[in-house]
Amino acid sequence: MTRLNLGCGDDKRDGYIGVDIRSGPAVQLIADISKSLPLEDNSVEEILANDILEHLQRYEVEPALREFYRILKPKGHIRIKSPNIRLLAFALAAGTIPDTEFERKIYGSQDYKERPDLNTHKCGFSPAMLIWLLTKCGFEIVSRSDSGEAGDWSNLIMEAEKP
Repeated sequence: MTRLNLGCGDDKRDGYIGVDIRSGPAVQLIADISKSLPLEDNSVEEILANDILEHLQRYEVEPALREFYRILKPKGHIRIKSPNIRLLAFALAAGTIPDTEFERKIYGSQDYKERPDLNTHKCGFSPAMLIWLLTKCGFEIVSRSDSGEAGDWSNLIMEAEKP
């Protein structure tokens, strides 16, 4: 079973191939997800795309999702986690998130000394925007959470399937 952890960084997961643009202890495949991935059509059962799509330019997101669709097997799943810009905007307006935390969640940490651009957020998503993009690329939405998981209120999580 082939499962990918895209943008894995240091997140090593049993049973997953770690894919990242930079080398590291969890990385088994160095690849830029904004480009064609060196994988066969219909060869992957599951894709984790946690905290990665926001690092792409807006114009790169749809082609990347189409590439994920290409490599997923029929009935294959993708799980996307990304900052929920709508929720963050409401939190900023309500004064329930410090400005500095809002800025970090919107623009990224930018803390990679050798290449800060690789840890910079270049686009953002509301749940409606991500649903629109996924369905436009052929995916069917399986589940969604507009406020992440426990202790993760500012992220949206979307799961979709290739029919």
